[in-house]
Amino acid sequence: MGWVLKVFISWSGEKAKDFALELRDWLPFVIHDLAPWVSDADIDSGTMSMQDIHRQLDQTKYGIICTTAENQAKPWINYEAGALWKSINHESRVVPLLIDLEMSDVQSPLRNFHSRIITHRSTRQAEVRKLIESLNKARATPINAAVLEESFLTQWPKMETIIDRIAKNNYAYKARMSDVDRKLEDIHQTVLKIAEEQRAAASTTIDSLDEVLDRKSTLAYGSFSEQTAGLRAKLEAVANSSLIARGFNNRVHVERVDSRNYVVYSADLLPDEVKRALSDAAKAVAHPVNFEYLLTMSDEPDEDPTHL
Repeated sequence: MGWVLKVFISWSGEKAKDFALELRDWLPFVIHDLAPWVSDADIDSGTMSMQDIHRQLDQTKYGIICTTAENQAKPWINYEAGALWKSINHESRVVPLLIDLEMSDVQSPLRNFHSRIITHRSTRQAEVRKLIESLNKARATPINAAVLEESFLTQWPKMETIIDRIAKNNYAYKARMSDVDRKLEDIHQTVLKIAEEQRAAASTTIDSLDEVLDRKSTLAYGSFSEQTAGLRAKLEAVANSSLIARGFNNRVHVERVDSRNYVVYSADLLPDEVKRALSDAAKAVAHPVNFEYLLTMSDEPDEDPTHL
């Protein structure tokens, strides 16, 4: 099989899923050697493993984030945005596609990317054309502009029909969540997080248990659990104190993967000084500690419901 451009299409919620599946089927008619990938299973439901997601991200050269009023603040949609940015390492190749939003409605971290807006019928053709042109530039050998334009104009009526249908569909969600709905969503996300942690714990191998026992034997009684439980909290406190000292409003959340690996989530890119502070704090333990930095939305609920 010849060279293809792997395109990762991210979504959450019924409206975004509907559009993502249609977009996946439509794109190869315009640029024939595209290989769009989109999961048929909602990531928020927990039915798709992180291993599947990471495997697809490793092969991806371009990311499209199907963004709606419903999903833009979802933790998973923002996790994927950060993972795409890190995997592709090319900001112009991660594109939020705004289905029912204005640019001014977009929240961090999605606001860090250059979005395309298909909310308005009068401008959506031009916006989708720019997306197609961007995809073409990401190819190893771009298609001639005149040939690409002819292909796009031939296929555009079908896409316009798709967008019109989705715009008229009364999907089962509220663009603005009530306080009660927000609390229910917080509970839902907490349950998903616990389920993911339980799946990770269930995958622990015998070798890793042996490593834990070896580590425990080198420590005084009681210090093992205190060290492993306290390091995560210490690292989080160090990072947030460093941000406050430098006048940043951003806050981080630190998750322990295992004794040597931690994931640092933040709404915006962290300054190098904060990363150095984390590395210095990690020297308190006897073994090296590795950090992975990912962009995500803050876990703190927004006080202004118009920003949901």
